[in-house]
Amino acid sequence: MRNESKTSKSEFRADGLGSFGFIVIALCLALALAMGFWHFHNRRWLGPTFNVDVGFVAVPKATVSGQAARFVAHVEEDNKNTPLAGRVVAIAVSPPDKAQIISVSGASGTNYPKDASQAMGKTDSAGNVSMMIKAADSGKFTLVVTDTASEKEGTVNFFAVPKG
Repeated sequence: MRNESKTSKSEFRADGLGSFGFIVIALCLALALAMGFWHFHNRRWLGPTFNVDVGFVAVPKATVSGQAARFVAHVEEDNKNTPLAGRVVAIAVSPPDKAQIISVSGASGTNYPKDASQAMGKTDSAGNVSMMIKAADSGKFTLVVTDTASEKEGTVNFFAVPKG
């Protein structure tokens, strides 16, 4: 008689490590499906967080050094033109040694006094935040408004001319 010792791979039973791989793959698929469901379920909350446009609606062409000028920034949902009320924005003016933020309007419409080159503000019901900027000297200045939730920013350059 002939004794054959050849066996194919399909005749071996799977050990614990082989079935563990299938469990890991199944868990990864379940996690991906759960994350997809969560994102779909919370799409109304997540959409305004990432799809944001920040721009300026009121910018003076030139300001007079030593006098405050009013700037208005607008925050809206991208591709829908829907204003985003109650958004916290960070405001910075540079160069910081030559310009300062005098006041920033809050969501209630109240102006909050400031005396720094950086400030925080909140958009009103129309998605606007108003700020008063004073340049101490003539020259070119940059004003940046950043939506803190999406980290999208709007930037405007302005010039301050000497008095007289």
